[in-house]
Amino acid sequence: MIIFSSPRCLEYHRPGHPERPERISATTAELRNRHPEWDFREPEAATEKEVLRVHSAKHLATFANKEDFDADTAWFSGILEHAFLAAGGAVAAARSALDGTRAFSLFRPPGHHASRSRAMGFCYLNSVVIAAHAALAAGVEKVAIWDFDAHHGNGTEDLVTGDDRIVFASVHQLPGWPGTGAFSHSNVRNFPVPPHSPRASHMAALRESLDELLGED
Repeated sequence: MIIFSSPRCLEYHRPGHPERPERISATTAELRNRHPEWDFREPEAATEKEVLRVHSAKHLATFANKEDFDADTAWFSGILEHAFLAAGGAVAAARSALDGTRAFSLFRPPGHHASRSRAMGFCYLNSVVIAAHAALAAGVEKVAIWDFDAHHGNGTEDLVTGDDRIVFASVHQLPGWPGTGAFSHSNVRNFPVPPHSPRASHMAALRESLDELLGED
């Protein structure tokens, strides 16, 4: 197993802001302790070409404004470079998978709320969709994105809807922020779980969603 990560995740912060990149260092330490045989690597940042397959040039230009995107999604010094590095981790994991090697990208900032021209919900670039398009560019015919989180990956849904080369399944809480993900449509499979549901309900939704992905041609 290859874990793509970087201590550079810890280099962006603001006093009082709830963003906690140190979650990465804590998780990395735990994984190293449990799996000393795993290969931990620092990837290259995604290229501009890879990012522009998914995001608009106008979106990238907004980072020069040095303004917060919303109350959750702050502007930090160097944040665009951090987002490019996180996307690079996802791309590296996808390429490793294409070579038959299991891999995981462990990074902040996250990405699944970022849409083509908007950063939101702590997310600046949509790393998983960037990785999906890198795989497609490498000749893969179809990509599955399996997203399980308290929050629906609204940015991912927006970016992949109608693209038959990608199937997206999401397990998330609803009602809950951002309020999307209530229905399945086209190549999108949503599995909303009500608040305070028992563990068994979450596990059943995960099983059903994975089975749907595995059943895709």
